[in-house]
Amino acid sequence: MGSSRLSLIAVVAVLCLAVVGVAHAHSSPADWIRLHNSARARVGVGPVSWDGGLARYARNYAQGVARDCRLAYPGGPYGANAYWGRGARRYTAGDAVSWWFAERQYYHYRSNTCDPGRSCRNYKQLVWRNSRSIGCASVRCSGGDGYYMLCVYHPKGNIRGRRPY
Repeated sequence: MGSSRLSLIAVVAVLCLAVVGVAHAHSSPADWIRLHNSARARVGVGPVSWDGGLARYARNYAQGVARDCRLAYPGGPYGANAYWGRGARRYTAGDAVSWWFAERQYYHYRSNTCDPGRSCRNYKQLVWRNSRSIGCASVRCSGGDGYYMLCVYHPKGNIRGRRPY
């Protein structure tokens, strides 16, 4: 094998490792913000910004849930979206935000309702016009059976009788 062919193989191997590394990398605050703002822009809603205090709140709650890894939402003064990815694969902010945005298909703006038997509360919180800041956390469940992710929003959305945008 020639040296140019070996060089090409080495470059391809490095690129493959880089792609795998990105797929399993921790989601950064910038990832969460970019994904949220992209979803919000699709419905004409302004951007959110990162809040370290909200992120700490999300992490503290998520660490408590990680013990038994259930899909749970905190009560309290903030809006919240939760996601649980089961299994050994590393889930990312993209998995969670895509899942929440996918609920859009069940939401009917004109009547401000969801399809019967379906939920769209995560979608509505994701795009809630008045929410201006978020903080998110991702934790591995005890026993390694998945990841729990939580984003909290201020001000809180999903106010009964009001449309998200």
